This record gives sequence, structure tokens and C-alpha cells, in this order.
Amino acid sequence: MEESLARFFMSTSTYSVALPLIVGLMRIKRLQIIQRYVLALVIFSILVELAAVLLGRVLHLRNLPLLHLFSAVQFTLLWFIFAKRLIPPFSKRFFGGILIAFWSFAIICAIWIDGIYNFNAHARSFGAILIIIFCLCYFYQRLRKLDLDNLETDPLFWVTTGSLIYFSGSLILFIISNYILSDKAMSFSMWGVHGIFNTFNNLFFMIALWVQPTK
Repeated sequence: MEESLARFFMSTSTYSVALPLIVGLMRIKRLQIIQRYVLALVIFSILVELAAVLLGRVLHLRNLPLLHLFSAVQFTLLWFIFAKRLIPPFSKRFFGGILIAFWSFAIICAIWIDGIYNFNAHARSFGAILIIIFCLCYFYQRLRKLDLDNLETDPLFWVTTGSLIYFSGSLILFIISNYILSDKAMSFSMWGVHGIFNTFNNLFFMIALWVQPTK
């Protein structure tokens, strides 16, 4: 991928988060709990992006520790979102154990495996696999129950669709990231592709915040 094209996709990804933010703030008083978690994730993403710019471009400090923080909080908020529908069939103890396992693994990676000042490839990959499993469980649950007359009005349907596209598309990028970050051209291509998946994810988040769930 050409560097200019990769930069375009990266910029589009950065600015696309404004769409779910605007929709979420417009409908904030009418948002249900799942939608409020989505809006919280959108706002947190923007705050981390601004902090990364401040540290990297203004203060000229390394900002990769923010990615470790973002990965952990992103997974936690998505965990809360999926917990609203996947408990049951999963027990609270089992589903809670998944969150504890992720945080434990993320901390171990930050301290001993990847390092706090390096890209957290292992934690990102592990989190992506877990979220993909959550998405597949949600779709399987919907196919089994068929209890929603208007699936398109379910915010979690759009969150799940966006998350499945983003994490399944980005998983291979997370896995190979540490091997190609030293190659500038490959690195730009990787983040350009990541930007495409993230833009789609933000668009689906926007729809999730826009729809009015049926009771």
C-alpha cells in the first residue's frame, strides 16, 4: 500500500470516531445501558487519541503505554456489553473469570513479555480472540432463540457486527505487528489496513447508538 493511501485510511479512521460521538451525544438521554457503554468506549478512545498526540507530538515522549491502557479498557467495556446478553447462558463466575484472565495476561505482557514501551501484540491478539468468540456466541444465541422480531433495532447486533469485522480483520495484524514494525513501508500498510477496519467499526458503533431498541 502506498504511504499516502495508508495515511489517508489512518486519518479517516481517526476522524470517523466523531460520527458515533455526535450521534451518542444527540441521543444521550434516550440511550439504553448497552448504548451507554458504547458511548463510553467512543469517548475513551477519543481521550486516548488526544493524550497520544499530546505525549508524542507535543511533549515528544513515548506514548505506547497508552495503548496498553486502551487495550485493557476497550476489552473491559466490550466485556460489560456482551455480559448483558451472554450471562446466561454463561455463568457470572465463568464470564468474570474471562475478564480476570485477560487483565492478568495483559499485565504480564506489559511487564515481562512485550514491555510497557512496546506494542502489546500478545495482549491485543488474546483480547481479539476473546471478543471474536463473544461475537460468535451472540450470533449463535440469536439463531437459537429467534426472539427478536426486528434484529436491526438491537444495538448489540451492530456492536457485534462491527467488532467481528474489526477484530477478525485486525487479528493477523496484531499477531505479526512486532515483526514488521521495523519495516516502515510494511508498518504503514499495516496501520492503513487497520484504519479501514476501525472505520467500519466506528460506523457500526454509530448505528448502534442511533437505533431505538424495541422492548
